[in-house]
Amino acid sequence: MRTTTAEKLRAFLAHSPFMANLTAALESKISIAMIVGVVDDASTIREMFGAVSCEGALEIIQQMLHERFGDYSVRGGDTFLILVTGDVATKAGGIAESVRATVETISPALDEHFRVTMHFGVTRASSHWTNANGFCELLESADEAIVAGQRKLVANRVYAPIGRLE
Repeated sequence: MRTTTAEKLRAFLAHSPFMANLTAALESKISIAMIVGVVDDASTIREMFGAVSCEGALEIIQQMLHERFGDYSVRGGDTFLILVTGDVATKAGGIAESVRATVETISPALDEHFRVTMHFGVTRASSHWTNANGFCELLESADEAIVAGQRKLVANRVYAPIGRLE
């Protein structure tokens, strides 16, 4: 059985500043979007170039996201979350595309033919989510978009949520 991104991250984020920001945003009922990014072929990177090279690339991405989004971004393994709130939430797809392009340019080339790339899933919170329980639905929606995209076997893309959330 496949473990979803939501299941992997739920316990990890329980008491993080990221979760506190999400809870506050949900309780204040402002617009919220979640961007979930997953490194393409992380296990292959580890096998081909070693855990140290893979971790170095992940740390570069984590630092870039923290500089840009502060405690509204978080890393859990090979997965990155970005919380976008307020009026900017409507532009989450464009933000994800900007991050995707930036990752492609800043990540180290592990050899002349291999760069680190990512898939991104983007989703917006439903107006009826008023507490952190909506977090799981946000993650699952973004995760479904990523999984659907990965089935197309095209790396390095941004995917919108499947179905209507609001």
